[in-house]
Order: sequence, then structure tokens, then C-alpha cells
Amino acid sequence: MEKGRFTGYYSEPLTEKGDPSTVKYRDGKWWQWTIHKSISPHAVKRIKQFRQEVEDKDATLILSLPWVYASQDEKTLSSMEDISKKLSKIAPLVYDKNDYNLKTDSSLFADTHHNLVFEGRKLRSEQLAEQLKPVINTINSEQ
Repeated sequence: MEKGRFTGYYSEPLTEKGDPSTVKYRDGKWWQWTIHKSISPHAVKRIKQFRQEVEDKDATLILSLPWVYASQDEKTLSSMEDISKKLSKIAPLVYDKNDYNLKTDSSLFADTHHNLVFEGRKLRSEQLAEQLKPVINTINSEQ
């Protein structure tokens, strides 16, 4: 047995904000991911359980769909619509209602369909901050 070295996206040192200090770009050709299935019943059950764990600590769970480099074809949009409906029943869910956070610009992504380059992280952070404001205001007014 030999001790290995982590060589994934976060194998380099992180900045003090938790961002990767280097960007690893994709070597192969990009393709838009198709999301064929909705969220599994097991995942829904586990997220519900996690919500309870969060609430047991007097906190509130807020969910968000991630940015993903993906196709906006009928199958993917249908899957994302179903996912968002199921997650919205569990906790407040933030996402871009126009595209379900499915992005078609591969230049926003580094080495995978999920890892954003600096500019993508900046845009995502700005969007997330704006989307969270009304949710947080609603939560605060209910307390």
C-alpha cells in the first residue's frame, strides 16, 4: 500500500477565501452535459433529514441550484424543473428561473462542468447574493 497525493481541483493551496490558488483547465473538448434524471428519492430524504438537523441547531436551511455547464435541451430542462419543484418543498430554493442555473458558456468553467474559473465564481457570487436577499428578508420577517 502506498500513500497517494490528492491531485484534484483543490490539490493546490487555497487562498484565504477558500478559492483555489491555481486554475486547472480542461484538456479535452467540452460538451454540454445532459441531465437525464431528476433527484433521487434517497437524496430528497437525506436533504429533508439535513434540514431537520439544521433546524435542531436553530438555523434555517436555504438551498441553491449550482451553476452547471449543461445543455438546455428539453430533457435537461424537464429534469431541472422536477428537481427544483422537489427541493422547493424542502426549503427555500434560489436559482435563476430562466435557465435553472444551466450555463452554456464553457469559458466560465475550469476543468469540470461544475468548477468555475475566477470570473465565473465572481458572477455566481454576485447572483447568489442578490437571490438570497429576499429569502433572508422573508425568513427574518417570519421570526
